[in-house]
Amino acid sequence: MANPNIPNGFIFVRRLDGGGGAPQLMEYPLATTNEPLAKGDLVSLTSDGAADRTSYTGSSGHTEGSCIGVCDSILFKDALGSLHDEPYVAAAQGDGTRTLGSGTGGIVRVISGVGNVFSVQCDAGGAIAVSQTLVGTACDAIAVDATDPTRLGPGGHSIMELDTSDAGTDAGLFHIIDLDRKPGMVFSTTEADSRYGRVLVTFSEHLFGQVPTLAGV
Repeated sequence: MANPNIPNGFIFVRRLDGGGGAPQLMEYPLATTNEPLAKGDLVSLTSDGAADRTSYTGSSGHTEGSCIGVCDSILFKDALGSLHDEPYVAAAQGDGTRTLGSGTGGIVRVISGVGNVFSVQCDAGGAIAVSQTLVGTACDAIAVDATDPTRLGPGGHSIMELDTSDAGTDAGLFHIIDLDRKPGMVFSTTEADSRYGRVLVTFSEHLFGQVPTLAGV
């Protein structure tokens, strides 16, 4: 049976050193003219130190070393003063339209640090099979805009995927460290049988430090 096509961004699994539990979260102000941002999206810092969705050129590619992590949630204060964690924010909501505190617009909670491991769905491009041969390669991501909540994955997640079409030994935003061997997941040397398979990745390029190339485990 084929794998389901349900991209939901980058989902925290564990730390690279084997530690478990909840990930460390860092908080940054939401950029004044933010891009649409969803739980599981990649996050970068703007020139004034605010958080925004990582920018891409076309359907893939990245600004080297610009990512600070993955969006966990966006924190807002409603009209009654109650705080709310939300999995999605539309574009240009960081201008004070929805206030937190004294008009800062919102706070992005980011799963940060270079040593986190994430589960992510592979795209179906480039006729690349999702098999053990992918382990140890470097890839970028497919940054599909989460333009409205109806397009988000399960639970309000991002719909970003891993761009396995450019898998190789050259620089990429992520390294694949293993297959995500969930029950029912199909891996095969045939692309048609294994498309949309999930893998485990860690950052290979990160604003807070570079991660060395890793062999499969």
